[in-house]
Amino acid sequence: MAQPENDQRPGSEAANDEWPRPGSTFYYALRHYPTDGHARVRSTLKLIETVSECLLDVSEPTVAEQKIHWWHEEIDRLHNAEPRHPATVNFAANCLNMQAAERTVVKQSLLKLLSLGTGERFNNLTNEQEMLDKLNRDFSIRTQLIAIALDTRFNDTANVVFTENPDSTQNPLMTGLGLTHRLIRFHRYHFAGMAVWSDDLYQRFGLRPESLSREQPTAEQTKMQAYIIDQACKYLKDGLDKTHTLMSGGGSTETPARGSCVLTASNRSFTKATHLYAAIRLTQLERWQKQNTNLLDQYSTLTPLRKYWIKFRTERHFKN
Repeated sequence: MAQPENDQRPGSEAANDEWPRPGSTFYYALRHYPTDGHARVRSTLKLIETVSECLLDVSEPTVAEQKIHWWHEEIDRLHNAEPRHPATVNFAANCLNMQAAERTVVKQSLLKLLSLGTGERFNNLTNEQEMLDKLNRDFSIRTQLIAIALDTRFNDTANVVFTENPDSTQNPLMTGLGLTHRLIRFHRYHFAGMAVWSDDLYQRFGLRPESLSREQPTAEQTKMQAYIIDQACKYLKDGLDKTHTLMSGGGSTETPARGSCVLTASNRSFTKATHLYAAIRLTQLERWQKQNTNLLDQYSTLTPLRKYWIKFRTERHFKN
């Protein structure tokens, strides 16, 4: 499926909102971090996007096989401090102080991202639960890599934001953020020829991927998108409730809540950043739902002032 000519949908706006530049969602989520951390996050996000979407514009299986093989070799080269691709070179330059154990985690995480991204390129997701599990794993791995870029040291295996086992499917915040990320990239993935959503979701609403319309969405298409946004909101609200409890004292060093982890200062900063990011994304989803936005044709993001207000309001609920 070809990208439509004279595309007026501001896809660059969708992409730019993912980078920690002034006014972006990441910018407000990371404002309490030193600015040098922003450069590391920027290079990490670029590497994540490059690896996970390396087959997005590939239609020939033989070419895909060659690219997958090349990226396996490139990830090995990055691990050995000999990268070649601009994204891996930039990442290596910005993340010089990684420990050996972290370099190993980065290698393993990138290989998992490569597998998740390339596996879906030529094989549709069959059911909704498979899709949710995939998005959960995908965004957990992304979060793990960003945590490493921000020099976060986690001292537990049950953090409600991040786990040392990103294959876990028991994290609603990661599932909600994974769904949100896919909604943001819906336009790009659809016109690259991906199904984007699971087969059973299309069947439930009497649709097929090729029947989705950019100009004249049917009632069924609108209902399916509304359902997906509702699901993303549900998971984000559940995850935000958990991080709010943690940040409001349930995870303090002195009195950890039953079943929660103990937050170090590093853990707390990253949990706060993830919570702020999710809170802004939740408001954006609710706006799309209210305005009945067709994400194949339109993209809108919150104003910087609105994002700042969400950050201010959210931080007031956290105990100092």
